[in-house]
Parts: sequence; structure tokens; C-alpha cells
Amino acid sequence: MNYKQIILSDIAVKDANDYINLHKIINTENPYMIRPSGQYEVPAKQIEQEAIEHGEKAFKYWKVLRIEGQLAGHIRLSRSSKQRLKHKAELTIGLQEKYTGSGLGKMMLEDCISWCNSNGIERLDLHVVSENFRGIALYKKYGFKEVGLLKNDIKVSENIYYDSVYMTKHL
Repeated sequence: MNYKQIILSDIAVKDANDYINLHKIINTENPYMIRPSGQYEVPAKQIEQEAIEHGEKAFKYWKVLRIEGQLAGHIRLSRSSKQRLKHKAELTIGLQEKYTGSGLGKMMLEDCISWCNSNGIERLDLHVVSENFRGIALYKKYGFKEVGLLKNDIKVSENIYYDSVYMTKHL
């Protein structure tokens, strides 16, 4: 990892268009994403509004990764407002293919876990496509355990489905 500038920061309104473009790139590069190649049909105004609302919430973890000034990845937690579910959060993470294997995914995951430990989150959950062996290996390295398999969870095309592995980590 020989980059001069690596910045992991809270998402801001100004990041909306770059965030949409990042999703399109990641969706094109990674066959395991939920959206088809190149698609991210969320308008910039919606991302801007979510970023504003995110900044106003007491529970907030939504970060973007910039390498040499360019958006390269993102990591986000979603948490229920229901009292009995507030102890856990669902993790979403994405990184451009050219940066995988460089330790940046680990850096984002470590930052997220540290934030959770400091903010009363007791459990992290995630779903990962069963064929995403590199992702599953990373999550296992950080203590996530496989707790379930959702058969035919993601429909790729007619008669082609991916299974999802449900993973969790107790903090």
C-alpha cells in the first residue's frame, strides 16, 4: 500500500455524485453485488438527503474511502430503531477491485469494528454471496461466523441464482 493520501471519512453531501459513480464501478467489477453491472439508480438528491440525515443521527457510521482524492470504497452500518434490535447493526462494504488485496478493506473493517466497540454495538451482521470466497475469508479473519445459508437468495438472471451466507460477529 504505497499511496500518498488515504482518507476514510464520514460521507458528506458533496460526495453524492462520486458515491453513485463508485457504486456503478463496483457493481460492474464485482459479480457478487446486488445490483446488476453498472447500475445504481439512486438519484444524487437522495444520497445528499441520506447524508444530511446520517449526519443528524446519534448513531451514525457511513464512511467513504478516498485514495489520492478519488473515491475508492465505502462502508456503512444500518441499525433498527426498534428497541430490542438496537444492539446489532448490519454491515455493508464495497471497494474497487484495483484496491483489493492492499489492506484497505481490512483498514475499513477495523475502523468499523472499533467504532462499534466504542458505541455500544454488541453484534455485527452481514450477507455475502456464497461464491465470494475472498470476502468470506476476510470476514472470518475478523471473527465473523457463518450462521446460515439463504438458498437462491439473489436472482442474477432467468434460472441463475446465488446463495447468500449470513454471517455474524459478537463484539
